[in-house]
Amino acid sequence: MLDWAKIRAAFRKKDIHCCSWPNIITWRPSDQAIRNFRHAKGTTHGYEHPFIEKTFAALQKALDTDKRQRLAQSIGDRLFENFADIPLFWFNNEVLANPKVVGNWVYPGLAAGRSTHFHLITPASE
Repeated sequence: MLDWAKIRAAFRKKDIHCCSWPNIITWRPSDQAIRNFRHAKGTTHGYEHPFIEKTFAALQKALDTDKRQRLAQSIGDRLFENFADIPLFWFNNEVLANPKVVGNWVYPGLAAGRSTHFHLITPASE
């Protein structure tokens, strides 16, 4: 998992080439996000287009990392240029913990923090 501050900064500069933001839960690797949220056979059908189907099929077969990058980028560019996502608001989360039980937890950010990264929890000292 990438550090949230680095991800958000890269996203704002349109310089994020490893991940995409399909929903409020978490960033996902590009090929996984395309498969789940942009592919006709995916779990969510937010935006579909024949170009994405054709390019994603080529992405699945490609082994060369540079070619994979170009294919994923072309899908990302198509989504960006066609306003496939228009974030209307940003969710801020708050986490509460009993200090008698939890000594520290490095919160991973986003809504994913509600169900992940439990390995970062340290118990309270007795």
